[in-house]
Amino acid sequence: MSPLKAIVVVLFAACCAAWAQPPRHPALEEAVRRTGLRVEPFTEPARASREIRLRLQTGQGPQAPVAAELVQRSLRNAAPPRQRSAEISRDHLLILVLDRERTVRYWQIVLDPRLVRGEFPDAAGNLRKTEFYRADAEVEVSVPDAVDAAEIRILAPSWPAGELLLTPVASVALSGSGLQ
Repeated sequence: MSPLKAIVVVLFAACCAAWAQPPRHPALEEAVRRTGLRVEPFTEPARASREIRLRLQTGQGPQAPVAAELVQRSLRNAAPPRQRSAEISRDHLLILVLDRERTVRYWQIVLDPRLVRGEFPDAAGNLRKTEFYRADAEVEVSVPDAVDAAEIRILAPSWPAGELLLTPVASVALSGSGLQ
């Protein structure tokens, strides 16, 4: 292999590893710490990942209790997709991946899969914005394979006093599930 080609391969591998890391967001990390968790982001290059699919079952509304269960785990020969932005809104959920010491090692922001929006006509025929929460939804998270994932916690953001507050939605233990 030529020296130039070797340099290109090394740079490409470094970029892929960097892409797998969630963007740094100090306010978000601080909000996670305020929930009582320690945050030590995974920094090693990711060469493979695990896709973890969870089913969320809930009553109606964003404040209804949510039950989460592990549906499937599968291995991929690629790093997790790059999260382009660490911006979070009330339409998102924060997925935290904890190791056996209950330390947050990886996180991902996803659109809340329970939220459905649409515009429907009212009795007068005028379109009105309508939002509702599905009782049954699924969410996927990609985790670097080298992360010793023992638990996934799902949190919802809010800003009651202007400061980001993360409220627990659901939690799933991954050890001993038997799912591959």
